[in-house]
Amino acid sequence: MQSAAAVHYDSRNIRAGKILQFPVKREVEIQEIVPGLLPAPTPAPNPVPAPAPAPQKLTLDELRQLGTTSDGRPLATKGDPITSLENIYAIENYFLSKKQLRNYCLFVIGINVGLRMGDLLQTKIGDYLNPDGSFREYLCVTEQKHNKRMAPVITERMQKALMLYLSKREFELDEYLFKSREGENRPIDMSQAYKIFNDMSKALKLPYHISTHSLRKTFAYWTIRANPGNHMILIQLQEMLGHDDIRTTLRYAGITREENIALYRSLAEMYESARAAT
Repeated sequence: MQSAAAVHYDSRNIRAGKILQFPVKREVEIQEIVPGLLPAPTPAPNPVPAPAPAPQKLTLDELRQLGTTSDGRPLATKGDPITSLENIYAIENYFLSKKQLRNYCLFVIGINVGLRMGDLLQTKIGDYLNPDGSFREYLCVTEQKHNKRMAPVITERMQKALMLYLSKREFELDEYLFKSREGENRPIDMSQAYKIFNDMSKALKLPYHISTHSLRKTFAYWTIRANPGNHMILIQLQEMLGHDDIRTTLRYAGITREENIALYRSLAEMYESARAAT
């Protein structure tokens, strides 16, 4: 009776050192029957890991949809001006009722000086007070974006907010006014400022898109509204905000949008009046 090995191999070929070719699926079975007959299988080379895909760079619009920057921080967005005095008073009362005097002071100063939030957060107590504790007349700031020197007036309304805030604690003139609780002497950053106003807006259910830009835009809006007969106000405001085009200033202040809405409504009223007269 033939052995199992003889079934698969011709003995003459075996003695001649020849190995018959069999389907790969039979190699394991053959190796078990005649140990050492088949060469040891060559181990498969370790696969070369594929290169990691390059990080996808999102566009600004895509980042805005996510609501964050590329490093995960809340994204600064355009924001709306606060066009109702009742809403302004509600925001002030919100911060006061929460005893958030720093945030109250930030809001009051922000809507009265029109500085970019990044510049405002860098101001120190000594920028507002003289060494003898009296208020300075102007807040002298160099804008980071244009390296331009600005000197908004420290108004009586701002002084009252500062007195309320600073009278509750000890301070040094070299301290940042809007000081963070983290670190020995550092201001809050833009993401913290965004959270402050975003949380407030949600709590009050304001009908605006509130961002860190909203304070500067509110300043622009009410500067125009407070000077209806001043034909130079737009030119002055354009210079104060550092805009290249006066139309940019109008859009920034939310005036053109408001005027457009009024035009649409007046047209609808005209149609209704004409229909009623027929």
